Amino acid sequence: MILTKDKIKSIDLIGEIDNRISQGLVNKLLIVVPTNRKLRSVKKDIINRSPNKSVTKINTETISTLATKLLQEVKPFEQLSEAAASVFIKQSAESTKLNYFINYKSGIPNGTLDRIKNVISEYKKHNITPEKLFNESVSLESSEKLKAQDISAIYKKFKSLTEEINAYEIGDVYEHLINVDKEKFNAIFSKLFNQVELVALLGFDQFTVPEVKIISSISEFVNNKLYIDFDYNQYNPLIFSHLEDTSKLLESFDFHGVEDKSLYEFTEFTQAVREKLFLQTKKRKISKYKNRIKIISGRNTEEEIELIAKQIKTLIVDDNVAPHNIAVVFNLISEYSPIVKDIFEKYGIPFNLTDRTSLDQSIPVTSFINVLEIGENNFYYKNIFRAFSGRFLKHYEIDVVNLNYVASKLKIISGYRNWINTIENELHNQSNDDEKISAGRLEKALQDIAKIHELIQPFNKKLTPIEFYNLLIKFLTESQITITVLKGDENYREEDIAALITFIETIEELLHLIEKQSKDDEKYSLTFYLDQIKTACSWARFNIKGRSDFGVLVTSVNEIRGLTSDYLFIAGLNDGIFPTRYNPEIFFSGSFAKKEITHQTEERFHFYQSLCTWRKSLYLSTSSFNRDRELIHSIFLKDFVKLFEAEEITHENFKDSAFTLEEVQINYGSLIGVNSTINEDAATDLIDLNDLNKKIAAQKVRTSTPHIENSINGFVSLNNDSIITLALDEFKDREYSISQLETYAKCPFKYFLQYVLKLSDIGEPTEEVEPIELGSIIHKILYEFYSELRDQKISLKNCTESEFQKAQKIIFSIGERNLDSPLFTSEISFYEREKILGIDGNQKDSILYQFLKNERENSDNSIPSYFEVAFGSIESRIKDPTLSSSQSIIGGNVKFKGKIDRIDVNESDSTFDIVDYKLSLNSKPTKSDISDGISLQLPLYMFAAKQLFERKEIQFSPSEVYLYSLKFNENELKRHKISIIPTKSENRDREIENLMNETITKIELYIESIVKGEFPLTSLPDRERKVCNFCNFGKICRVEETDL
Repeated sequence: MILTKDKIKSIDLIGEIDNRISQGLVNKLLIVVPTNRKLRSVKKDIINRSPNKSVTKINTETISTLATKLLQEVKPFEQLSEAAASVFIKQSAESTKLNYFINYKSGIPNGTLDRIKNVISEYKKHNITPEKLFNESVSLESSEKLKAQDISAIYKKFKSLTEEINAYEIGDVYEHLINVDKEKFNAIFSKLFNQVELVALLGFDQFTVPEVKIISSISEFVNNKLYIDFDYNQYNPLIFSHLEDTSKLLESFDFHGVEDKSLYEFTEFTQAVREKLFLQTKKRKISKYKNRIKIISGRNTEEEIELIAKQIKTLIVDDNVAPHNIAVVFNLISEYSPIVKDIFEKYGIPFNLTDRTSLDQSIPVTSFINVLEIGENNFYYKNIFRAFSGRFLKHYEIDVVNLNYVASKLKIISGYRNWINTIENELHNQSNDDEKISAGRLEKALQDIAKIHELIQPFNKKLTPIEFYNLLIKFLTESQITITVLKGDENYREEDIAALITFIETIEELLHLIEKQSKDDEKYSLTFYLDQIKTACSWARFNIKGRSDFGVLVTSVNEIRGLTSDYLFIAGLNDGIFPTRYNPEIFFSGSFAKKEITHQTEERFHFYQSLCTWRKSLYLSTSSFNRDRELIHSIFLKDFVKLFEAEEITHENFKDSAFTLEEVQINYGSLIGVNSTINEDAATDLIDLNDLNKKIAAQKVRTSTPHIENSINGFVSLNNDSIITLALDEFKDREYSISQLETYAKCPFKYFLQYVLKLSDIGEPTEEVEPIELGSIIHKILYEFYSELRDQKISLKNCTESEFQKAQKIIFSIGERNLDSPLFTSEISFYEREKILGIDGNQKDSILYQFLKNERENSDNSIPSYFEVAFGSIESRIKDPTLSSSQSIIGGNVKFKGKIDRIDVNESDSTFDIVDYKLSLNSKPTKSDISDGISLQLPLYMFAAKQLFERKEIQFSPSEVYLYSLKFNENELKRHKISIIPTKSENRDREIENLMNETITKIELYIESIVKGEFPLTSLPDRERKVCNFCNFGKICRVEETDL
């Protein structure tokens, strides 16, 4: 149907347009369309159909662009983008006294503000003023009334702010334009379109009151030669009833319907859809289009998109269909965009995705924001890692992995001075302990933090908008982020360029408007600018500029309006997606709220519009599951198949085909279940069969026989690589710690990862005190305590009450001094401090007091005599000055290093005991662990202590070993004797000597295996309990693939 004020009964509108184009009279036409995509399509079509494909001027507009151009001629103004509008909405809400939204303590959340902004923008488009909204609220009740009044107040403040700086949204443009007097309106329209004789509005279905007023004014100017192509059929209310109000509105402005004699009008298929779809009918299904209409059914959402991709690739490869003649449309395109990107790229399908991406999802943009957040949040570690982890700030050569490692080890969360002081302190206290960070790593971290500080320092002061903008541009230039984007990965280059351009334009607009809003040279803090930028970026959208005749069009049902494609896929046909469920916008008030029936009819109309855009084949797709959630096939699809016969496509249609290299590999892999290898008859150019068969054989060896001597099982020297041999030779003369040796004993592969490849699992820094750190603090306290007792010649065993009190005073004084550390200043670690010093200040309810009590009641004849006894290259300020030695302990041909927590001596029988502190004692080493060489610590400590005594010419023999549990529990905080030899041994000294010698022999075998390059998986029968459950390398270990 055509609507016009022209006093005619019929018109061939398309014919009228075509005649002017073919005669080169395009300048006499003004074509108005609903979307920018349709605008580009119309321009291209006009050029292709014009004489010599050449035109001097094309008058094509959307209503928005047309209204904007007209008003700019009356009064110049700033066009207010959605991003900038969101910033001013936030300002308006923060400066307005609210009643309904008063419960938000930290301000209205951004998501809620976004919805309020959308509602206000819609009110503007419909010429609903703040005053009208407030008047409407009078008839509402309770919370609805307060809500409407709050939104009215925000709206009023927002309007005042934007009017003050002369910045308009499209609704403001409409309001000002309809108030322009007729003479002025005609003058500006004549200035812009003085040659226009015919105006055509194509593809519209709804208009607001201001839009109809503008259209009516234009119609009068062109002597009513304005025609609206209005698709409305009053006989199918289930599709068209929501258009009745628009039809009546146009009638009220003297528009009337005339017959459209255009040849294109409706195809037989379209006519059937508009007249019968959704209406109850018992007539036979229409079978005429059966071989042209396909229903695609995926078992899940991913498979649905994969089936679409396979069908598209079939069309392109087998039927030579040009990709740009194919379109895929979604109702909720943002829900599917990531899946479409991944699958279409995997299937090698060129595509043109029109979904607009939020700026705050762009990596180059978020990198910059995170740089500024480093300054705002005082070097919070996550901001640093986010800013410099990507590919866009590589110019600064910040080693993020190293910073993460250092922060994790040193528990640095934030604070520029904290970073500097903590790292410098660690450098000052350097040692070569296995767990310590190397000086090189610390120095690099220090350099990087200083570099970041220098980078963000200029932003850390109050700046005018123009000063901030200049700094931003300077940063973008000096950081070479623009060059990085231009030279970036071709798969992301266009997207990154579009994001960066949109970001700069958005910030330029925003800062310009803030400057207009500000007093002379008013300056703002970094926090202010960041707040504005983040708000704007959450609203600003960008997309890659579509290339003409390139790729499959992937778009929304709104964007497909007025376009046509040879092959159309309407995807995501599930209830809740297409159609969407009615979810009323709670911020539309009273009579302004959309009713459920209107929502349902609009959804049906969008489906109908989509169905009208195909020429050769139509594909409708649905799925049964989305992750673990069951989906219901769309009621639209069910109604459609009641009207039309169609063929079905499922995964079964493509089971004998492969569309990607991955699918080829999977298909070949499935043959492995039948044949041990693949023969050359099954060959393809995509697969190297020799290489594949080698990998199959290797995988079988790795999984079924993981300990057989083979290079792929970790016997690395079998490769006969001279570089590997040379590298492993260095392990012959190394000085080994007990933890290194026990690691190899339990799992050679873990040793290989940790000590040969030097891999490490880097966690995030935390303020919580970990057991190893708490243990170190307690070790230090007990070392200083016993050293003090030794100097004062105080013995706790059977001591008097006064001696006990003196010892108590000493140990708690030492404890308080050691706990006055940054490690124990956070709320998280407060309880750990109390456990050591006393819960609620009660010293008797503490680890230290329970320890004193146990030591006093000790019935052994041995006296604590040596503490933190270090041997080998252990650089530590906490070590026993009398017995420690910088020389390695030598056992066979192996050098050892380590530190013994405590040695108790019984001078009466010239024996000593080994005491090892444990913060918690979940399990004790068994006799078999010790005899089998899995648990090496205790026999090695006895061996080391004996040798240390011998170097001092003291003849003491090892006697007992104890694990001293320091767990904060009265029943568990005590010494536990460990049986390392048979209890009823006739010659205890000889048994202990034999155990130490056997331990050394096993260690020599371990070193020999290390040098040979033997690093298979663990062979322990209970590997989960002893190794795997506590291993940080589980993600890169193959043990779960084996039969172990």
